[in-house]
Formats: sequence, C-alpha cells, structure tokens
Amino acid sequence: MPLDEKQLQTIRRYAVAIDKGDYYQLLRLPHGADLSQIKDAFRKESKAWHPDRYFRQVPDDVYRMVTQVYKRMVEAQQVLSDPASKTVYDKRISGPDRAKHLRYFKDQEELKQRKVKDEDICKNENARRYAKLAFTALNQKNLSSADLNFKLALSMEPDNRDLRYKYLDVRRQQKAKLSDEETAFIADYEQSMNG
Repeated sequence: MPLDEKQLQTIRRYAVAIDKGDYYQLLRLPHGADLSQIKDAFRKESKAWHPDRYFRQVPDDVYRMVTQVYKRMVEAQQVLSDPASKTVYDKRISGPDRAKHLRYFKDQEELKQRKVKDEDICKNENARRYAKLAFTALNQKNLSSADLNFKLALSMEPDNRDLRYKYLDVRRQQKAKLSDEETAFIADYEQSMNG
C-alpha cells in the first residue's frame, strides 16, 4: 500500500536531518550506549528503514532517500559496535569540531594510521622509498609488486623486523608456502608484539 503525503514528508525530513546528527541520534540512542543497546537499536531502526519495506511504495527520489538513511544506519552500527572506532568517534563528537566528525570513515582512519607506520618502518632513505612503493602496491592489492618492493627494501635493511614481517605477510597473502624458519619468525614477532 503506497504511503500518503504526510508519511513521505516525514521520510524526506528525516533523510535531510541525518547529515546534522551523530550516529547515536541516528539510531535513537543515548551517548555512550553499550553494545547490547546498539544492537537492539539497530535491529529496531533497520526494520523501520529497510529499503525492501518501501520498494514500489514510494517515488524513486524517496526510495533513494530511504536507501541512504539505511546505509547510514549500517555505518553507524558498524562504527559503534567496534570498541576502537567507538572510542575515537566518541572523543571526536565530544570535541569542539563536532560538526566535522559526525561521520567516521574506517578506511580513511586505517589509511592515516598506516601512513604513519609506513613512514617510520625504515631508517634508510632508499629502503623507505621502496617500502612506500610496497605499501602503495599493497593498498592497490598488487601483491607481486608489494612483494618485490618489500624485498628491495629488505635488501637495504635486512635486520628490520617490522619490514620483514610485512614482507612475509605479503608472501602469506600470495598463498606461498612459508618455510619453518619464516613461520617461526612470524610467531616470534607476533608474540613479541603481544607480550
């Protein structure tokens, strides 16, 4: 059954308002809600806003709005359900630049963190250049190029454990069989990082 004009206006107003609210407001949650509250709120709101509910019952422009609201709800649930992302998000929306941080883009955050680590992984300038090329190739999912550039960087800094670990991780991603020595090195490295 098609929606009446009043219901369509409510959807339109809400779709416009999502850009002005944070994830808690979007899911109708108190700030600092725990994981079970987040799951319950997402379940409730996603039932109300799932695009399948509105298929062929609303005009195309309203359907696109409903889809955008639903996508934002999924985004909110993913960020608020991850403790690390939630902590960063909570700090940002409590700060003075709240309006700039209403959305949290996990991919961009990981890229920022990766860039800091990429720059610090090598001491030798030439090794750093090859490591950067390797990380760029890795981001582009070009594993053979990442493998080659990590190998070149390692030739300049053979004792760099972090660089060697990244290289071996790329090798593992390529589904190459690791030798016992490499497997032992990865296990030793991971243990040293955790303990």
